[in-house]
Amino acid sequence: MIVNNLTYFFRRKITRIRRNCTVFSRISFSFISDKNTTFIKPGHIIFFKRKTLVFFIVFFSFFIINPIYSVVPGYNYFKKLTTQEVEISVGTNNLSNFPVLVRLTDNDLRHNTSGGKIENINGYDIVFTSSDGSTIINHQLEQYNPVTGELIAWVQIPLLSATVDTDFYLYFSNSTVSVDPSTTSTWDANFKATYHLNLNQNDATSNGNNLTLTGTNLQSPAVAADGRDIETTEKMSCSGNAGLRIDGDLTLETWISFETIQLVANDNVLISCGLLGEIGGPDNFSYSFNYSGAGVNAFKFRTLWEIGAGTDVVTVSTLTTTIVADTWYHLAMVRDITNSYVQFYVNGIQFGGNAAFVNPPVGGTLTTLNIGEFQDTPARDVDGDFDEIRISNAVRSPEWMQATYQSSRIGSTFISYNATACVPPDISVAGPNQTICISSATMAANTPTAGVGTWSLISGTGTISNSLSPNSSITALGLGDNVFEWTITSGTCTSISDVTITVDQAPTTSTAGTSQTLCVSSPSTTLNGNNPSVGNGSWTVFSGTASITSPTLNNTTVTGLATGTNVLQWTISNGVCPSSSSSMTIQVDPAASIASAGANQTLCISNPTTTLAGNTPTSGTGSW
Repeated sequence: MIVNNLTYFFRRKITRIRRNCTVFSRISFSFISDKNTTFIKPGHIIFFKRKTLVFFIVFFSFFIINPIYSVVPGYNYFKKLTTQEVEISVGTNNLSNFPVLVRLTDNDLRHNTSGGKIENINGYDIVFTSSDGSTIINHQLEQYNPVTGELIAWVQIPLLSATVDTDFYLYFSNSTVSVDPSTTSTWDANFKATYHLNLNQNDATSNGNNLTLTGTNLQSPAVAADGRDIETTEKMSCSGNAGLRIDGDLTLETWISFETIQLVANDNVLISCGLLGEIGGPDNFSYSFNYSGAGVNAFKFRTLWEIGAGTDVVTVSTLTTTIVADTWYHLAMVRDITNSYVQFYVNGIQFGGNAAFVNPPVGGTLTTLNIGEFQDTPARDVDGDFDEIRISNAVRSPEWMQATYQSSRIGSTFISYNATACVPPDISVAGPNQTICISSATMAANTPTAGVGTWSLISGTGTISNSLSPNSSITALGLGDNVFEWTITSGTCTSISDVTITVDQAPTTSTAGTSQTLCVSSPSTTLNGNNPSVGNGSWTVFSGTASITSPTLNNTTVTGLATGTNVLQWTISNGVCPSSSSSMTIQVDPAASIASAGANQTLCISNPTTTLAGNTPTSGTGSW
């Protein structure tokens, strides 16, 4: 990342990350920056303001740069967004298909008639991708203002980490888009209803559990966007959908600002699913969630369901709390059937301990859903403002509940992003990495059609003969890795990639040692090649027959030598440099013929001359 005098620091950081990358080559990194922001051309963008970078350096940046390698075709700009894992403090379990709230106002996101870069007046040319920068992920557009650039959207993150920051990307500006890319698949299959309550009461999931209003008014603003104001005797309801009659695992959640805390037992009803009557079976309550204002459960959160002939199963929080009127709270209850307990949550944190129960709900096949009223006793109602009501047939984890609160609360800092308006030059491609045995090389970067390319040395040594040529020669290269950067500049924007030239040292000159002569009766010996200071040596049998005990050991033993001439070669190699070889000969002589001197003789002194009769050797040479 290149930002003024922070260039060296971030270049070194990026180099280290590149070297650890096992999927993409080092030369795939391409950054574009101006004096205030860093912008990577489609497929290669990261945004950071200069002040933000200084802050991160001082406080030991807790994010990892994760470059993009491909893009979404047709989109002219994009921005990097990052969730802050530090705001998920209750555990380390990652979250699959988690919906985060992206809520921002950005001049670039205004429609082009208002000075922005959005092409579609409804904001339909806005999409999101996962951290790879190219895989489009589900999102649901809740609100867009083409004049101000305000965007409110729910984005399904495939895997939200609870231990490291998670990156994703916002792409925008595509003149060919005319259809809303929003999808109900933003909400996983466990969501049985999601209500934004912004302008309408429709279910945001694919289940179609739309609400019917009895009174109520628009509440503007609420938390995510607008919500609904429910006074006493008013409610929102949905009848006839079996998907909301949940007898198993359950999570209920809502944002609520009580206008009045009703100091009545079992009042302040938030969400309820049941029917009037106590005959049991079909009209039994599957669930009800409220904050009790008086009685034995005063100032406790309370949930109720029924079994048998309308027998109540009541579970309450283990602690009491005082709710403050006209204050937004995120309230939730989780029913875990397997472990037989209920958990209550206030603003993303579990309130009290697990509250045990014995019997799960039974029946309720004819029940209806109410928001703000208890079906069996309509006087048990609520006076408050609602937003973002969700019903799931799953046990949502503590990490899920905290991330939900942190993501959607007013003034949330759960997602960070920075803006840019940079028009990118050509993407820099520094060329393939090279490994050589000499001290010079020729570069192979791309020739820019937009912008000017410049070579620079990042680490190692080397002399660049022509810094403006993509095919410049490099001389005086040092041993090891030498990293060079190819920067293409267009106006205030740059695209950067690098290439590594690795220079290997020539190996030590091979010396195989002195040749040897052995007798066949002892056909083994110890070799005496030199021990290389550079490179690695290896013995091979060039001719003849031999068994080398440890081929890479310079003074290894050799056995099984054949009678006659055996040539062994000692080769020292290092990287791509030419190897050095030498050889030595081991001559194995056969056993000598058995000597026979012939018969003894007796001569007369008068004739002291005779002829010897030793045998003629078939192997070896005889000598008297």
